[in-house]
Amino acid sequence: MSVIITPNNRLAKEKSESLVLAAMREKATFVVDAPNVLSLSTFIEQLYEQAQSNGYPPALNHVLTSTEKVFLHWVDIIRNDEELQTLMPPTELANDVTSAYRHMLLWEQSEVNLSPDSQESALFKKWLKVYRQRTKGVVCEQMAIPIVIEAFREGVLRLPEHITFHAFDDFPPLIDTFIAALEENTAVEICDAKNEAPAILSQTSAYDDREQLSKAANWAYNKLDLEPTARIAIVIPELANKRDKIISALDNVFEPQKILPHIPHYVQPYNISMGESLSSQPVIRFTQTLLKIGLNLSDTSTLMQVVTSPFLSHSDKESWKRAIFKLNLREYPEQMTLLNLIEAEDCPSNLYSAIKQFVAKLLGAPDKDVMANWLSLFENALEAAGWPGERSLNSIEFQAIKQYKTQLSRVCTHYSFEQVTMETALFYFNLALNSTIFAPESEDSPIQVLGLLEAAGLQFDYIYLLDMNDSVFPAKASPTPFLPELLQKELGMPHADPARELEFSKALIDRYTHSAKEIIYSYCEYDRDKELSPTIFVSGTQLGANTFNVNELNYEDLLYRKIPIEVIQDEPVPVDAGQAEGTTALLSDQAKCPFSAFMKHRVKVREKAKSHMGFSPIQRGNALHNAMLHFWKGVQDQATLLSLSADALNDAIAGAVAYGLNVEDVIDNIEPTLMQMETQLLTKVIGNWLDIEKQRPPFAIDALEKKSHVKFGPVGINLRIDRVDLLSTDKKEAHPQDESKRGVIDYKLSEGTTAPLLSEKPFEDAQLPVYALAEKNVDMVGYASFKPDYEKLDAVAGQSCDEVAKVDGRNVRPVKDDFASTLENWNSRLVELANDYIEGTANITPSVNACRYCPYSLICRVSVR
Repeated sequence: MSVIITPNNRLAKEKSESLVLAAMREKATFVVDAPNVLSLSTFIEQLYEQAQSNGYPPALNHVLTSTEKVFLHWVDIIRNDEELQTLMPPTELANDVTSAYRHMLLWEQSEVNLSPDSQESALFKKWLKVYRQRTKGVVCEQMAIPIVIEAFREGVLRLPEHITFHAFDDFPPLIDTFIAALEENTAVEICDAKNEAPAILSQTSAYDDREQLSKAANWAYNKLDLEPTARIAIVIPELANKRDKIISALDNVFEPQKILPHIPHYVQPYNISMGESLSSQPVIRFTQTLLKIGLNLSDTSTLMQVVTSPFLSHSDKESWKRAIFKLNLREYPEQMTLLNLIEAEDCPSNLYSAIKQFVAKLLGAPDKDVMANWLSLFENALEAAGWPGERSLNSIEFQAIKQYKTQLSRVCTHYSFEQVTMETALFYFNLALNSTIFAPESEDSPIQVLGLLEAAGLQFDYIYLLDMNDSVFPAKASPTPFLPELLQKELGMPHADPARELEFSKALIDRYTHSAKEIIYSYCEYDRDKELSPTIFVSGTQLGANTFNVNELNYEDLLYRKIPIEVIQDEPVPVDAGQAEGTTALLSDQAKCPFSAFMKHRVKVREKAKSHMGFSPIQRGNALHNAMLHFWKGVQDQATLLSLSADALNDAIAGAVAYGLNVEDVIDNIEPTLMQMETQLLTKVIGNWLDIEKQRPPFAIDALEKKSHVKFGPVGINLRIDRVDLLSTDKKEAHPQDESKRGVIDYKLSEGTTAPLLSEKPFEDAQLPVYALAEKNVDMVGYASFKPDYEKLDAVAGQSCDEVAKVDGRNVRPVKDDFASTLENWNSRLVELANDYIEGTANITPSVNACRYCPYSLICRVSVR
């Protein structure tokens, strides 16, 4: 008997199917013996169960628990730590702690080796003691491995005659020990599972992420059209963050008719490996909503959702009555209980009955009970409310409810005896639904959308690798804070340092190269205003534009063509030149999209202000500006900055940060913990920025937060320049100021780039050109980016300017001609924009990125043009 071991279940399934197909072709039959292919976790579980069946005492004395239950133990420990002060939910912390614990065991480390080097690692060591006490007599998969090793060394276990480890790139020390012990007792083979011939390599670039996803979808459509039996993979490094975007891009190509009415959903030719949480399904999310409301006060908007939910009793029968009742609820108080809701005179009778029975079940609840009884109560209460409704469930809803019941039974086994409150029971009820991945059953699809690790080892005909930018791949080192950082680096744990990430990435690319006939590397050129570069692994020939052309029916266009449209000749309405005033945003908006500028600055249609928890972006930006104003008022020039001792500099930064946050007058409205975090963040970014300032050529401060007014044609622009420097001088008084070259700097919390200012295309952001033209003798203009860990000066300067440099923290590009000529070109462009605005030009001609955050898209309907 032989067995093949793979890193995960997906690979085990793929390998098993490929072996079956090969055997069927070889024997010319449809019936063959199923190969014995297991994931490593399943193999260890089977060996442990065999040890228990054979009466091996260490195995009998310890119950093998699942990864899910290990996670729940950590959640319990973190939730019950009364000394813990953090804004992070316990579930997020538990995910990180569970990963750290797993790595500790896989690298054969114990508590003795953990010398805390941070608050988090000290917490982990403390929690680990509690975990050991809670789990006496219980072992996880990693703890079971040493028991299994001793079992087959003592002859307790019967091992397969031949074991093949298939498609593993590397082994942690614990698995190395496990394999070495296997080799003492049976034949073991390590198979890299790579094709002999490497893939053909190609590459393609996209302007931004939206274009990149669109090109990937079009490429997949064309490949499937040409080769219907081809196995195609679209691999995305950060799939969890882009799941919805890639689905939208693929749907636009494979299911464009989805916008037409009465078109049912059908099985797509693609499959997304990253499932959504079970609670994302409406039929399950409703149970959470209703139980969360329970006997408590709730927002009327939430109660409106309950009233019209299709998952309540008699929802179809009373649909119109409930719709009217929902409208009437707008006249009721902003907060009500469910009992207040059904006491309303116009509450439909069946809705009244359903809610009343639901509330009655909850009113009879005890103060504390075991988890099984709480879940039974929840189920009875939901059933009394008529959940999941009388209508027939579709396939996805049926599968979701089936998985829902299975998952809740697992929660019961974890909390068998402990009595908890209803609040705690609801927490674990929601946790079970939120942390369970729901992937509805579907037929095998020719196109697989996978993460980087999920695709490794699988065989495809074509692989399309997205996000091959150096900022994404190789991934940045991100050691876990719960283990000593130095220990992680010494042992070579995952994500511990850049060198390991680079080696891991090389191995991953090598595996991909030998897992397909053709590989396409795709990367973006821009992320908003930030320039991006391809990763070092990108190679191959550039794909032509025709590779991404798709000739499919445009259902959206066909639908809109059927709508009768009356064309009205709309003549532009000029503006009185004497009334044309604004900020730099007016000219920037006119450059990006004349229609958007017309709506915003002429018609005065504005977006409703968005509410923010904690600091809003405006507050955070004002705090930064005020802090920098306070700092440079005291320091005045680079020479003074360089003369400050470390303590004096830290005191100056602390004073500036305190001033910046106090000017905003937000202390009373912000939680102390949030204020402390904001103080730490602002202190960090200012300190990092000043390190960059120290490396610049000599400069002195000429002006701070300087208000000015400048005209371009008939339009007057009011502005406030964050900072004006005198360049190539240590002191402000060293040279006559009229003769000194100046540098204009604008502070940004995000990453800013001046690359478009040197492009052949007309610029869209008018801010820096306006600033440069508002000052005399300007020889540099740029952004000071205060994005955490990405602080830098990004600017353009005269060719002979001392500031020109491309080093860490500074990217100052020289202009092509002399700076005076550049300023003339900018002025011509700004005057042209100003004249267009005055003349009332409102064409719907947006630039590439203008529509991304535009609030006027429903008015201009640019997407249907």
